[in-house]
Amino acid sequence: MLDQLHMVRTHVAQGERHLTLQKKVIQHLQALGADTREQEDSLVRFEQMQAAHVEHRGWLEEELVKTAEYTFRQLPKSTD
Repeated sequence: MLDQLHMVRTHVAQGERHLTLQKKVIQHLQALGADTREQEDSLVRFEQMQAAHVEHRGWLEEELVKTAEYTFRQLPKSTD
């Protein structure tokens, strides 16, 4: 599960870079007076994918906490 979390965190970081780049492309094209509908449609898809990655990351983090809590409860009690 830790490997999955690492992968999803990497996807989220890459997604942030893609979103930033796509927004810059749109701004540049708009400044040139170009049609940006295709780039804006791509941005919407990127944002949707990013939201899914962020949601998946949150779910994995919650599951890891639950697993750690369960494991901790299963440890033998100290008799000191």
